[in-house]
Amino acid sequence: MTCIKIVSRTSKYPILSAVLLLIVTLGIPARADITGKAVRVFDGDTLEIMDSQSNSYRVRLQGIDAPERGQPFSSKSRKTLSDLVFGKEINVVTEGMDKFERFLGQVYVQDKWINREMLRMGMAWHYKYFNKDPRLAHSEIFARYSRLGLWSEPNPTAPWVFRRSQAKDINPEKDREPTEYWLNTSTGVRHNKTCRHFMNTSKGRFCGPDEGRPCGECGG
Repeated sequence: MTCIKIVSRTSKYPILSAVLLLIVTLGIPARADITGKAVRVFDGDTLEIMDSQSNSYRVRLQGIDAPERGQPFSSKSRKTLSDLVFGKEINVVTEGMDKFERFLGQVYVQDKWINREMLRMGMAWHYKYFNKDPRLAHSEIFARYSRLGLWSEPNPTAPWVFRRSQAKDINPEKDREPTEYWLNTSTGVRHNKTCRHFMNTSKGRFCGPDEGRPCGECGG
């Protein structure tokens, strides 16, 4: 029923229809590493899950980046995620942990893939630097085409650009896309993405492979 309804609304746009078909038919999890109820939603891409043994897990939805506090649609994004998951049984397929010790994962409520839903509804960006899944990319394309959520704004600012623009030593007009290198602008030391200091200094920015001095631990 859902497929028929979507296709009928987009029959004039064959590319969009093809994207929707891919979105609808793929993404059901084969396993779950964490199962429990969502007991807290921090923002549009982070939640807390408690399992049957009262163990809690903070989970960052892998592959998406929701608007930061102070950006348009920040509150709406958080509310949308809450509506999708709060108090419901959650299954998470984990993909490691981030520097804040949050589990990175694909989040499901029954057969609904929440990471993808947030993108499809225009409530988050596809975080392409850390995720190359074409299904998530297509979900963002669908929201862009349909001008849903944050895409209803004429020139929405990506959260990673917004975050860097808040740093005192960053000029937003000269901001750049994420790279595999991070420059600590306090010390002039360059770190690569395998380093524990990557994106983890009080002041810094993404940089090229020849900027600054190489880190003594990772080699820059």
